[in-house]
Amino acid sequence: MNAEKKTAVEMAQLIKTLTLTINVLDSDVKFAADHWRKEPANQFWRRTLIRCLSALAEGTLGLLKNITPDSAKFFDVNLTDKDTEIATELAYTQKMESQRPAPSFCLFLKMLKKHSKYS
Repeated sequence: MNAEKKTAVEMAQLIKTLTLTINVLDSDVKFAADHWRKEPANQFWRRTLIRCLSALAEGTLGLLKNITPDSAKFFDVNLTDKDTEIATELAYTQKMESQRPAPSFCLFLKMLKKHSKYS
């Protein structure tokens, strides 16, 4: 199998994993929503629905971030250093003439202030 085909197979596997995960999380949301609609006053189903929605959002975003570097290579898209840093959550710091990965996270309050119309 040549390198191009191997890469395409790997991309297909990543997309399949993404799709399967989203389907499972979406079915959880539908299940919880159906029960909540039957008993809107039931605190358990309200909380369960919120947890399922949060898991769907977090899972989708996490998987999309995971496939971003590989899909960028596959489709020959050049990511900026900042794009790569956000996707991998790693910042490369230079200390003592060597580069090593360091955790990098978007600061929630900083991003909220940046994009808020009230700041």
